[in-house]
Amino acid sequence: MMENLQILFTDYVKCGAEWSWNSDTNGWKGFHIWCVNEGGARIMEQDNTYDLLPGDIFLFDLSSTHICTHNPLRPLAVTTVYFTCDTDRRGSRLIRQNPFLFQAVQQGVRYSRSSCRKQGLLWLHAAVYEIFHLPDPLHAVPEAVATVCRRIEEAFPLTPSLAQLAREAGYSKNQLMRLFRQYLGTTPIQYILQKKMEYAKGMLLYSNLSITEIAYHTGYTDIAYFTKTFKKLNGCTPTEYRKIL
Repeated sequence: MMENLQILFTDYVKCGAEWSWNSDTNGWKGFHIWCVNEGGARIMEQDNTYDLLPGDIFLFDLSSTHICTHNPLRPLAVTTVYFTCDTDRRGSRLIRQNPFLFQAVQQGVRYSRSSCRKQGLLWLHAAVYEIFHLPDPLHAVPEAVATVCRRIEEAFPLTPSLAQLAREAGYSKNQLMRLFRQYLGTTPIQYILQKKMEYAKGMLLYSNLSITEIAYHTGYTDIAYFTKTFKKLNGCTPTEYRKIL
């Protein structure tokens, strides 16, 4: 249930090198959305840590404190939306690589800051509704699987070994693989590869980094192997994928 949605503020923000943010400092209540256009950020909220990449969307539930930092060598640039609403759906969440929603928020902010404000608000209302109602892929999985998934994202672009992940989860390698197949339909190693490709696709669409730089930031030192792997999994080369948008 979501009622009384009010869009209070929209903007495009490019952060300076020394930027950091504690969400409590401005006294905002309600919710905040970031669409990451460039750079990246780390968000710490209670026991959760989120690493944001270009193309990601983050929903802040401002009832809790978020400590945000970024790499000054790759400054964060975001499209932002601040809003309030009555809802029983609480909690912050990270939405990885959803081009439809990403473009919907961008379009809504663009219109809302022009003479087409009414049309922009319609876009934003629809985007906010979708963000709140997207299913959480880790909601129905055992805590051990969710913990391993979070560990993989926190270690990125490094690749923890299957033995290391299993040991941290308290399972054997075979037990962990069975859990992943049962609840996520994949293996831990395939899940890591999926995350690498999500990151690469976001960087290709929403950054100006070269293919070589993106391969390096994704954990590949061999550009030819990166290109071959990308094409095998996505049906096109990184250069071809970059031309989608």
